[in-house]
Amino acid sequence: MVVNHFYNNQNMCSKRNTLNFGFTTIEIIVVIGILGVLISLVIIAVNPVIQLRRTRDLQRASDLKAVQTAIEAYRVANNIYPLSNDNFEISTAPWGSNWSTYMQLPSEPLKNQKYAYVSQFGTEYQLYAKFENLVPNEFSCNGKCGPLGVYNAGLASANSSLASIYLIPTPTPSPTPTPPPAELIQGKVSYFGSSITYPKVIQVDFDPLDVGVGQTQLVTAKVWSEHPIAQVTAYIVLDNSITETFTLTQTSSTISNQIYRDTWAVSIPHTDTHDTIYTVHLTATDSEEQEIASEIVIR
Repeated sequence: MVVNHFYNNQNMCSKRNTLNFGFTTIEIIVVIGILGVLISLVIIAVNPVIQLRRTRDLQRASDLKAVQTAIEAYRVANNIYPLSNDNFEISTAPWGSNWSTYMQLPSEPLKNQKYAYVSQFGTEYQLYAKFENLVPNEFSCNGKCGPLGVYNAGLASANSSLASIYLIPTPTPSPTPTPPPAELIQGKVSYFGSSITYPKVIQVDFDPLDVGVGQTQLVTAKVWSEHPIAQVTAYIVLDNSITETFTLTQTSSTISNQIYRDTWAVSIPHTDTHDTIYTVHLTATDSEEQEIASEIVIR
């Protein structure tokens, strides 16, 4: 009886231990799965790369807001926005420098990137930045924008909007066109001229740049000259076809520092498309019959 009683106690202890401390295979798998999910969430939450990108984007948003505030303060004091230079900076203060009494201008958080500021006439402006993550709506330009279309965010004056910007090659006897973008940018795109002699084409806007057959494109040109602008014409080359020559209509004209500053525009209906070639040829002539012919190579 003693022996049997001993073995019965052993069996009872074994059952109690199993009930208190044992795990089935399914329970172990469930626990491991939950731990795996938790570990993944923790890794994502503390991922240093993602966190650094978020931090840099927060800095970019703050910088854009601060620069915009300073630019608006400059306009209140001077009745004009600060002009930009060819490096897309405020002409009197590069990025990272002290801008008079207005602010210490920020530098882009990444050393291989730069902010961009565009204001050719001082009547409007655009600020551009390149965010690394999802762009907040208040900064979004809905795709590519800014100089060479390499930015994806920015802020603009109330009378302006964000757009992709390219430079028009300075006309020479044997012009070498700048490389066109790999794909056409959607929406409004601006090209800026770099000629140093008058008359000069300062800016040409295409709204939109990419146009389908049957659609209309608004072409706007800002032309400066020492004499009144007499005429501005344009024609478009699409692959092997050439459109008729369109005469632009003067929409505004001002004189500043003895320089005539005109805006001319025309709506062009597109009846053809292209695969490889898309160039716009613009000619501006002043009252002294001096002219400038600009070729804008879009594709």
